Parts: sequence; structure tokens; C-alpha cells
Amino acid sequence: MENNIFKYATKELSQDAFICWLVEWINHKEENSELYEVSKKFLDKIIEKYNKKNTKRNLKFNDYNNVKILKQDKNIDVLISFENENNETIYIIIEDKKLTSEHSNQINKYKNKLINKGIKEENIITTYYKMFYEPNQIDVDVLIDRKFMLEIMENYHIKNDIYIDYYNYLSLIEYKCKNIKKFSLKEISMEQYLQYELPNVYCSHSEKNEINKCGVGRVRGSVFYTWYIRGLDKNYFLDYLYLETNINKSKYELRIRGRFENKENGNLKYNEDERNKLQDKIEKYFSNKSNIKFEKFNKRQANESMILAKIKLSEEYKVSDLLNLMEELERILDLFIENKEYKN
Repeated sequence: MENNIFKYATKELSQDAFICWLVEWINHKEENSELYEVSKKFLDKIIEKYNKKNTKRNLKFNDYNNVKILKQDKNIDVLISFENENNETIYIIIEDKKLTSEHSNQINKYKNKLINKGIKEENIITTYYKMFYEPNQIDVDVLIDRKFMLEIMENYHIKNDIYIDYYNYLSLIEYKCKNIKKFSLKEISMEQYLQYELPNVYCSHSEKNEINKCGVGRVRGSVFYTWYIRGLDKNYFLDYLYLETNINKSKYELRIRGRFENKENGNLKYNEDERNKLQDKIEKYFSNKSNIKFEKFNKRQANESMILAKIKLSEEYKVSDLLNLMEELERILDLFIENKEYKN
């Protein structure tokens, strides 16, 4: 990869700055007509997607007058305003996330701040820009992602270092995410953003394709990718049974988690027998696999009572092999829930 500023400017504020810089070219057509066209195309696409979702409100987007861009105004990442053909001011809220997700109903709070200032709700467009996979359902008018940006930028050959760097940065990420199955666990741990794509690639890999059951979290340098198998109907489960990866620069493991507790007379009672049965079934599966270390995890070993087992993998273990392993473990867990025997 050539020397690229966005390789180092990885924070959301840097991306906010690029969005503001790009949109600002709508006001400088004479200075650079190509960047003006990309800026207009960016706004056009937002309005077009907004109109498709809000069919009763058909905004026109031939011209943008009196365009203003504010950054971190009232905690809004980027706030764009312009006047439409009816001399109404339209506001576009852009909430920008990279590895984190929207939380605390942020976008609606920002929208309500504008409404409380006397701005009509129908004149506010909410957008959410997420460069990496988003496992949650986000309630906005327009979702912006890598594909959205690349489709806007790819047909222009603009000789501008900022533009070229951002486009190449997105293109490289897109290439790596599309080819993530080829990488080793060590490789994806070195570029943390790839770990956030694991739920997406597993959900498309899995026959079930239940994408809403995937989740990603980060704790003390580790990225936890969780695949919720299913809600359990056995009376001693109070939660999901699920698989979880724990990957960082020194640890590559897959965890199997679930609660084994009865609720009797309002109290929880630990069901060790059923827990042991499942552990034995999983251990049997790993008995002939020399490249994987299986470790039972008993409740007394740690405060984390939900961990049943840890499967320790080598740093050279491929993502494609991890996906296949998870799919096979999912089958074992499903059969256990259904009181059926697993045949290796």
C-alpha cells in the first residue's frame, strides 16, 4: 500500500473531516468541476434514498443553494443544510461510526434538538455512515456504507491527493473484507477492523443466514464476535447458547457459552449434569483434532459461569477453517438441544 494519510488518520473525526471537505466542493464549482460533481452526487444519492423511503415527501435535488456544513455542532458529527426550490432549509444529520455502533438513541436526540429549535421534522434527513459491518438495526432515513461511497467515487479520476487517498483506503478495505476467508487469525488481529466483518461473513457463509443474531463487542483489546445459536427450550436454560470468538494479538480462541441453571421457587440452581453432558459431546468431537486445543471450563474455575469450553487455535488458523468449525459446532449444539446424537 502506498503512503496514505488515512492509514494513520483512522479516527471518526478524520472521516468527519473528509465528509465535510467533500461536501464543501458543492460551493466551489469554478475551482474544481469534478470534485463539485462528486459532492453533488453524494448529496443527490442521500436525497434519492430519502425520497424512496419517504414517498410522501418528494425532495428535488437539481440545485443546492446556500449550502452550509457544520462539524460537531450540538454533538452532531456532521450537519449539512441547504435551501431547496421552495426556499425551505433542509438539514442532513450525518452520524459517523467506524468500529463502534450508534447508542443511547443518539440520532433521534440530535433530530429532536433541531425540532426544538423550530425546524420542521419533515425538513430533517437523518443518515448513518458506518464504514464496517453494522450488526444492529439503525432507525434512520439513509444508511451510508462503503458501497455507497465507492459507487459515488469510483467513476471519477480526480487528481487530488485527499480524494485519491480516501478512495484507495476504502478500496483496500473492501478488497480485504471480500477476501477475509483467505486470511489467518493473526492477519485479521493485526488489522482490527477485519474482526468486525466476521459476523457479516459468517452470516453469509451459514445456511441459516440469521444476520440479526450476530454481534460484536470490544473489551480490553479483545474483539468478541458472538453468534447466537438459538433460544433454548430446555427448562434449565435461561438464555441463548452461543459461540464467541476472542481474538487479539496474542490470543486466538473460540468459546462456547450458555447458562445451565434451573429456576426453582424463584431461585436459580446450577445444573452441572447437563453442562457436563454437553462438554463431553464437544470434547469427543475434538478428540482426533491435533491442531486444536480443547479445554473444558468449569464454573469453579472463574466468575464467568457461562463459559462451557474454550477452543484454542493457532495464529495461522484460517478464517475459512474457523467458519467451518463454527458451523459444525452449531450443528452439535442444535442436536444436543433436540436430544439427538451427533455422528462425526
